[in-house]
Amino acid sequence: MKLAFFQGGFSSSVSINLSLLATQARNASLANADIIVFPELFLTGYYIADKLVENAETLQGSSSQFVSRVALENNIWIVYGYSEKCEDKYYNSAIVFNKRGELVLNYRKSHLYGDYERKYFTPGDDLPTLFDVEGVKVALLICWEIEVLEMARVVGLMGADLILVPTANTSSFVCDVTVRSRAFENQLFVCYVNKVGYENGMVFCGGSSLVASDGNFVTKAPLIPGHFAPSESEKKQEHHSETTTENPEKYFSLEIAEVNRKDPKLLETSKKNPFFEDRRLTLYKALVT
Repeated sequence: MKLAFFQGGFSSSVSINLSLLATQARNASLANADIIVFPELFLTGYYIADKLVENAETLQGSSSQFVSRVALENNIWIVYGYSEKCEDKYYNSAIVFNKRGELVLNYRKSHLYGDYERKYFTPGDDLPTLFDVEGVKVALLICWEIEVLEMARVVGLMGADLILVPTANTSSFVCDVTVRSRAFENQLFVCYVNKVGYENGMVFCGGSSLVASDGNFVTKAPLIPGHFAPSESEKKQEHHSETTTENPEKYFSLEIAEVNRKDPKLLETSKKNPFFEDRRLTLYKALVT
């Protein structure tokens, strides 16, 4: 399966982000990718406070109808994050369309991160269902959930070959260490798709990647050097943006790589590291208390 992911996006304009999505989906399709993945809350922006509510859309809103057409016209699967409105609740969601433009999955983030997300969103109550792309069993988690180790393990036990992780992250540690660990310890691929650039006092570090089941990078997008999540006092400094936003688009990147589950080296690594088979379930009762 040929996978594409786009690292970028910092606009709070839905129309601009939709145009960017369509352009990158077209580019990925021309490169014969089967699927393209975009970051968390790609449609609206992440650190935009009340605009998360103002720009929220229903599952069948105009944006999803537009993306459905883009998927159909370009013969490509599309995965992207958005702020979902359902009755009087709002969810940090990610949506999946197949090559025919059909809705396959709408997943609501079940593990929200910090007070900021909890202020605006309701956590989802369901695990993501797996879906098949060119024979690869795919799971979908959102940002913080790949750091909650039980989530990667449970979708691995469900039979996932690949976890897609739309994210909006400021930590290079997660990009460089956590993602690789989750791939290796669950013997599956992880595609971690981050925002990059500056958004209202927060710097998203990029460093998106596809990691193979042996914990090695298949491909990796640029990481902003010296990035940081600014303190409250730094956010108030007028010069803050000048020191962190110099041409963020130079870190935008469309990456394309193969997800090859049958690579002999990966099969040999899995054979030497039978993590699932060697578990002793009677010792792990504390995990469910």
